[in-house]
Amino acid sequence: MTVALSYLAWRFPNSRPVLDGRATIVVRDGRPLQPAMDAERMTLDDLTSAARRHGFRQLEDIELAVLEPDGTFSMFERPAD
Repeated sequence: MTVALSYLAWRFPNSRPVLDGRATIVVRDGRPLQPAMDAERMTLDDLTSAARRHGFRQLEDIELAVLEPDGTFSMFERPAD
């Protein structure tokens, strides 16, 4: 099954978002994006918990947080003013 899906993604590049999923931005400039969180069925508690696991004390410290297609988070720190 995995081999077949990999072949389809290679042979038909336009099918990759459907097969692999897309990354979703859930925090921008320290503010959670509620429509994106609703689409991913994510609560604010889920997001703050992930932020703490990445070493952030509060969401305001995050410039950008992305929910990756594999379910992991990528979080980028806001530059110091």
